[in-house]
This record gives sequence, C-alpha cells and structure tokens, in this order.
Amino acid sequence: MKKMTRPALAFAIFLQHLIIYPLTAQMLIGEGTPDKSAVLEVKSSNAGFLLPRLSSAGRDSISKPATGLMIFNTSTRCVEVNSGTGAIPVWRVAGCRRPAVASVNCTGAVTGGMFTETLVASNVEISLNYTGGNGGHYDGANIYSQQVTGLTASLSEGNLAEGDGTLQFLVSGVPSGPGLAVFDLPAGNQSCRLEVLVESLDSCGAYIGPGIWKKFACYNLGSLSAPSGPFSPDWRINGDYWQWGRKTRCAPGPASATVPNQLPQSGWISYPDGAAPGSWKDYEKTVLDPCPAGYRVPTVDIWEAVIANNPQTKIGTWQSSATGYSSGTTFGNKLYLPAAGSREYNSGGLVFRGAYICYLSSTLNNLNAEALTISLLGTSISGIYRSQGASVRCVAE
Repeated sequence: MKKMTRPALAFAIFLQHLIIYPLTAQMLIGEGTPDKSAVLEVKSSNAGFLLPRLSSAGRDSISKPATGLMIFNTSTRCVEVNSGTGAIPVWRVAGCRRPAVASVNCTGAVTGGMFTETLVASNVEISLNYTGGNGGHYDGANIYSQQVTGLTASLSEGNLAEGDGTLQFLVSGVPSGPGLAVFDLPAGNQSCRLEVLVESLDSCGAYIGPGIWKKFACYNLGSLSAPSGPFSPDWRINGDYWQWGRKTRCAPGPASATVPNQLPQSGWISYPDGAAPGSWKDYEKTVLDPCPAGYRVPTVDIWEAVIANNPQTKIGTWQSSATGYSSGTTFGNKLYLPAAGSREYNSGGLVFRGAYICYLSSTLNNLNAEALTISLLGTSISGIYRSQGASVRCVAE
C-alpha cells in the first residue's frame, strides 16, 4: 500500500470535515464536535492558537486588509484588529501586556531647556528614568501643565524596556506666567509629579548704565533647567560651547554631575581657521546667531557696560576641575555667570572649568573674538582665537 504524504493527509482531513459538516459549513480543528455558534473552532488542552506575527511595517504592507483582520504586532507586542476598511485600514489594539515599572526616579528628572513666561517653548525635552520595566506597550499621551498653564508634555507611544529605561517627553507651548508648571507624568503603572520653574521675563539681567536695565537669558545657551534656579551653582547650568560666528555648538557641556564631557572633539575647526568676519555682527542679528528669537549674542559694548555698572561677587572655590561646578560671578543680584571654562583652540579639549569665565561677544578685533573673561586675577575684555570654544549668554534684542 502506498504511504500517504503529509500534505495529502492534511487535505484528506480537510475534506473529511467538509463531508461531516456539509450543512452548517462549520469546521473543527481538534477532536469532538464544533460549537453550533462557531463557523470555526480550535480545540486543544495543551496548545494555543497562534496569530500571524508581523512588525508594524509588515502590517502596513498588507494590501487591502479585510475589516476584522487580526495580527500580533511584534513592534508593539499587541494583538491588533483592523476596524477600518481595506482601502482605509484602522488598526486597533485588542490586547497588550499592561505596562509596568518597579520604580520611577522623579527627583532625577532632567529638563533639557528653560521656560520663560509668554515665550514659546519649542520641543524642550524632559527625561524620566525608571527601573524594572516589563516591556509592555504604552499609548501616546499629552499631559497639560497645572498652576502655570499653557504647556503640554507629549509622550509618543512605545514599549517599555525590559529592565531599566528612560521616557522622553517633549514640552511645547507658551507658559501663562512665572512660577511652577506642574506635570503629572505617566510611567507604566506609576506616575511622577514634576515641577518645572518658569522664569519671569524680568528675572535675569543687569544694569548697562545708571538706571538702565538690560534683560539677559537666565541660563547659558545649551544649559539644562536647574531645580534651584539660575542663581545657584549647579552642573546643569554650565551650558554648551560655541566658536565665534557659528550657529551650532562646537562642544557639549556636562551630561551629568559625573560625566563632564571634557575630551578633545573630533573634527574640531582649529586655529587659524574660523568663521568669516560678518558671521556675527554688532549692529544686527545675523542668521548664524545661535540665540533664540528675541535674543542675540551680546556686543562687547554690552559686556563692558555690565562690568562698569554692576557690583561683582565671586562665589565658589575657583579651582580648575573637569567637574568644578561651584564657582561663578554674580553681577548685581540678577545675573549669575558660572565659571564654565573654555575649549582649547586647537583641539576642543576642556580647560579651566571652575576657575575661568569666558563669554563670547559678537565683536571682532583684528580677526580675534572679543570676550568677557574672569579669573581670580580679575575681570576684563580679552581677545581670543575664533576657534576657541566659549560660553554664550544671550541678551534681549
């Protein structure tokens, strides 16, 4: 007798079911009788029913998916069903692992930018760390600020890590006033109440003449918002570094209190190369000015006026260290400049953090950049190479 092949055997079983249940058009996989309410029933006491497993990209490549088509999405780890049509699919989640974390570090949340009343906050990022994630899928969400209103923290849908991870919220909008903007941020099965300081328009600045007040940004360009505000030493307010005349930073500031980012930079534009004269100008804000709308890099005249019209107070140890964040100088009581050091003109390596202040102006002098410099030896306006990296503190136009 000729042995039946496996495909032939499967086809024979299929035909058998059609013969046994021809009137109802029911089908059973397994042993027994199909339930009268089911057109197809799968029976097993030791195995399950496995849906087709597709990534989101694979799902979206299905041509004209039928209404009610079901898959397991390997990107989201969810069972999904098309509640739309073949022409306009709408994939709805039918079942997911509920997202959960063991703990969330609310006090360690990092806000990558600053907020000022009535000024637009554009994609300021909040990073929220958690431990013990279970890999579950979470939906996107918009969280609206309380107390100081007008801000929205947006979380895009995604999956928790299996273990430790970070949630990224993008904050946009216009804060209604100064004070604390409060967000209740979701993190798996937990939440985190985060308070973010919104600065007053007039909270930071200095006199540039008798009774003449000039508004400055509260933080160095590229700084993170500090929980204690802009007038107390903190690694977050160190900021990034710029070469004269360039739109983008040349070197990053510290990534944390223990990650100083002090090493030389690859691809550094070194001496004698530099941005062309006119890249920044004293009499107008150019397209290469890195400051946000309404602000610009100060002229050397502004820095000279700040020196001449405000008492200076040095605070901190003024000792050079890659993690030296305790030193700085206050002009009056509303402008604090941290001693962020500078970047070497030939390599971009960090020098003199904690012992030296170097803030760029828009002014050139004999092709060298003029900068406000402060050390234990005194305060002055000094010429630096255009390829040297220095801090930027923006001033209102």
